[in-house]
Amino acid sequence: MKITFPPVSSPALRAIAAPAIAVVNEEADRLQKAGREVIRLGQAVPDLVPSPAVMEKVASALSQRFIHFYSPDPGLPELRQALAKKLATFNRFPVDPQRELLVTVGANQAFVQALIGLGERGAEVVLPSPYYMNHAMAVEMLGMTVVEVPLTEETSGYSLDPEMIEKALTSRTRAIVLVSPNNPTGTVFEPDSLRAVAEMACERGIAVISDEVYEYFCEKPYSLASEERFRQNVVTIGSFSKTFGMTGWRVGYMAASAELTEQFLKVHDSTVICAPVISQLAVLEALKQPMFFLEEYNRVLRERAAFLEGRISRIPGLQWRPSRGAMFAMVAVDHPLPSSELALDLLRRTGVATVPGSAFGKFGEGHLRISFGFADEDLLSKACDRLESYFSEGP
Repeated sequence: MKITFPPVSSPALRAIAAPAIAVVNEEADRLQKAGREVIRLGQAVPDLVPSPAVMEKVASALSQRFIHFYSPDPGLPELRQALAKKLATFNRFPVDPQRELLVTVGANQAFVQALIGLGERGAEVVLPSPYYMNHAMAVEMLGMTVVEVPLTEETSGYSLDPEMIEKALTSRTRAIVLVSPNNPTGTVFEPDSLRAVAEMACERGIAVISDEVYEYFCEKPYSLASEERFRQNVVTIGSFSKTFGMTGWRVGYMAASAELTEQFLKVHDSTVICAPVISQLAVLEALKQPMFFLEEYNRVLRERAAFLEGRISRIPGLQWRPSRGAMFAMVAVDHPLPSSELALDLLRRTGVATVPGSAFGKFGEGHLRISFGFADEDLLSKACDRLESYFSEGP
């Protein structure tokens, strides 16, 4: 009998490049194992860990039987209640914790869930670009089309142009994705610009996926769902990975209308059933604790950003793009190498790991993303010394 094996993967999946951060991290690991010192300014990792109260709660829960079993699919009822309270007070919009809220395995899973619920093969999803790479990967994996709309780039930073987005809308558009504070640029979009995009989406029956993962890392966070006129069209996505220093615990959430949430729950049940119960419990405890530590951490982040801006602006061929939220920024690079090759060459020659701008779409090319969430000023100074040496030598 002749045995014919199926293809390793679908054509759509094979057409997607390997995640750039994974490629950079793999090379950084190789260099470290060979004895090189590597300064990791690539992946966005905060210099935070869960509070002692959270860890004590987790430790005590391990001896309890319930922790080893499924929670309800939408999440622990107590956590959904706490999330609803957080959304009402911090984000300023009401949510029914029973019908309009799902606890997810991080914000990435929430995003994929939203796409499956909102679109179909051949649908178009508008991504302001540079975009968050995992968003584009998810769109393409599901057989949908990414429509890139360039952010306006100036020496003062990036901004959202609603008119450009409007020109990109077609009868096949199912969703517009807005990430603010923005990954990868660190930009905080003006509320008026976000409102203008939401208005055109509502007029056309298009969903807005509002990724607010970095909401605690800016001065004046704004949620589109805080305005009732937008609420039926907006899917709000959030996470606690960065806020509480829990990137490995994998807990996020999505808030949407009851009608949409009912459909998202089908995807949720068929993919993850529920978020890990121990992680849900950790977030529940974290939400009960004061969050004063974020004020200090945000002050530190702004100091690091100002330090980097001062140093990088003096390096030939580099232009800093100001970051007002999150823990990273884009740097425009005048160099003949494509950013994917440049990032690896820079890593191999200097030991400084960054993320190539091409990972964030065609409007990210010619840039590198630098993360400063986990690096103190001494480490950043050492990294800048190496960057200056590299770029001063020329290609």
